[in-house]
Amino acid sequence: MSTNQNRNQKELLSHLEKLTKESFSFATILKGFRTREDITQEQLALKLGVTKSYISDLENKRRYVTVTQAKSFAKKLKEPVEVWVTTSLQDMVTRAGLTGTVKIVA
Repeated sequence: MSTNQNRNQKELLSHLEKLTKESFSFATILKGFRTREDITQEQLALKLGVTKSYISDLENKRRYVTVTQAKSFAKKLKEPVEVWVTTSLQDMVTRAGLTGTVKIVA
């Protein structure tokens, strides 16, 4: 990723965080997808093969996904796997009290 792309991505994330008033996380990706698609938690749960309560727990950060789940969810929803997996890993790093940014290099 070029320096300009990196800067643009950081600016976009900063803008999203200001709009949502919360830091970017897997919960915001999931909630954002559901909102964009105009579907309920129950409908999303059916698409992903999980329960509505699990979706609610994820969106409210009471539970977290594994990397395997993030990859599976992204594939089922035809979303960019790298973004969903990177975000799930970043959540793990943040919850562990570590600083830094996760980046997957292919």
